[in-house]
Amino acid sequence: MQKGILITICMCSALYSASFSEFLDLAVRSNPELNNASISIKQSHMEKQNALNYENPSLDVGISRFNPDAGKNDNGSFLSITQPIRLWSVGNDKEVLADANTQILKSQKNLKYSNFSYAISIEYLKYIQQKKELTLTEESIAIAKRIYDISDEMYKSGNISRGEYLQAKVSFNSLSSDLSEQKYRLTKSYFSLLQFANIYKEIEIDTDHEFVLLKNKTLNPELNFLEKNAVYAKSKIAVEANAIESFDLSAEYESEPSEDIYR
Repeated sequence: MQKGILITICMCSALYSASFSEFLDLAVRSNPELNNASISIKQSHMEKQNALNYENPSLDVGISRFNPDAGKNDNGSFLSITQPIRLWSVGNDKEVLADANTQILKSQKNLKYSNFSYAISIEYLKYIQQKKELTLTEESIAIAKRIYDISDEMYKSGNISRGEYLQAKVSFNSLSSDLSEQKYRLTKSYFSLLQFANIYKEIEIDTDHEFVLLKNKTLNPELNFLEKNAVYAKSKIAVEANAIESFDLSAEYESEPSEDIYR
């Protein structure tokens, strides 16, 4: 009983073929350009955080020695801390700019995805065409073989001429020769599709996928990318228009032999 179950599972695995959606998903995950685009989006989030963070304060510490004309020597010290403070409006402008940069990267990734999915769909359709042509050739060969067998029997029995017999034979041999060429073109198209998808292992691809036009209108990826660039440019101008971005807030303490000074 266990052997029967194992055989059934193996047969199901052998018959399974990846749908076009699964194949496209694998191709997208294998595409280095799209992977780099995803990494750039993640980096933009970190760059935004760095742009909004305040600069680290600076700390100065010193020791001084006093040598008066009369009396003993004495020591003094000072401590100074400075913190740059960014103007509130500048922080808002930089946040808007960082968000606009992230939106550009997302729009750019969407544009690359659209171009890639379109191109790989064309390669997929070429593969389907080659496979259907091979199927038609195989069906034509089967018909030609039947005609040839019938012609052979009729020629031997004297019911048709030698010319009619040879014509059936030539037609069958010609289609048989075309079959090898069709198989070669199909194999070439298959590996071309895998190479375009950056997939380096052989997988069975379902050829019954039907492309359907979307009913809902969406913004063209190229137009969307141009719009995001316009928003980014406007945000960048707003940041660069700030004449003053920040001011320094400092606190100092100085200790001398005769007095302490606070600034």
